[in-house]
Amino acid sequence: MTTIQFAPLALALALLGPSARADDKDKDGDKGQTYDSVQTIREHYHKLEAENLRKEVRDLADFASRKKGDEAEDAYRQAFNLAILADEYGAAQKAAQAYLKDHNDPSRTRALAALVDLTASLRNGEEDAAVARFREFLKAPESRRFEPGLVLAVGSPLLNDLIRTASSTRPASSAGCWWTSRALGS
Repeated sequence: MTTIQFAPLALALALLGPSARADDKDKDGDKGQTYDSVQTIREHYHKLEAENLRKEVRDLADFASRKKGDEAEDAYRQAFNLAILADEYGAAQKAAQAYLKDHNDPSRTRALAALVDLTASLRNGEEDAAVARFREFLKAPESRRFEPGLVLAVGSPLLNDLIRTASSTRPASSAGCWWTSRALGS
């Protein structure tokens, strides 16, 4: 079909509007969906957004596991950052554990992986395991030890989650002391 023959067809489709197109659904296929309230609409799209973020984290982690060098490092870092920002630690936990197993250096990516793994463990109810692994990071040999800023970056969010968890079973005033004594082994 030449350009001259195509132009009238394109013009006709444009003038007839969306109803003349073969695919009359929106991208999500929700054309027929009706909502009872603004809140219902917001909840629906927040749920879709959360699922898309989990998928993106998993895809980045999967991509990273198949690559080597700087490309893998960048993909892991992006997966861990996104998991933290989106509060989707569980979506990246397996990748974080694999990264920690294969990388013993005190890099920032390893610190992100540690934060993802420890927080996901904690949120899965594995408090003792999370505390034990955090203690390992604190007592790591010099060559594997994080710089103090990275220890704080990993420990602070973990401590906050543990205090929240402990506060549900202990008086709030003693929760921080309880966790700190467990983490430091005193």
